[in-house]
Amino acid sequence: MKEKDGYWTGRDSKEYLNIINFNQRLRSMKKCFPQVPENVIEEYSRAFCQQVDRDLTASCPPEVETETEVETEGEGEKNIPPPNFKKITIEQFHEELKPYVDEFTKPTVSAFFNYWSEKDAKGKMKFQKQDTWETKRRLITWKNKEGQWNR
Repeated sequence: MKEKDGYWTGRDSKEYLNIINFNQRLRSMKKCFPQVPENVIEEYSRAFCQQVDRDLTASCPPEVETETEVETEGEGEKNIPPPNFKKITIEQFHEELKPYVDEFTKPTVSAFFNYWSEKDAKGKMKFQKQDTWETKRRLITWKNKEGQWNR
């Protein structure tokens, strides 16, 4: 038997494709193709895997995770991604609102907190049921609509 580009030539001078680790049960388990010696399969597999590893390593440098903080222009504040709002606790929600007290007044932020932290029967807060959540945008909308509610 001789190898040529992944094909094996049997005694009958026909070429056969060798599938490594086929792992599928056939209807009949009889072998009608010539058996390739195990040492040849192992040697071919090792050489093929080493070549693939070299190709992948050369074309794909290893990834390195880094944390970056992006400064927003003009504001000088660091834009740190917020935690998943569906998983934060009531204390974390309260802490998240504290920086907005100066901008929106304490009564406004307090009313906002009382409304959105209301829990349902399962213990989930009202804001956690929303599809999306950006606290500052919600506060801006809350402040703009306050005049409508106080009439």
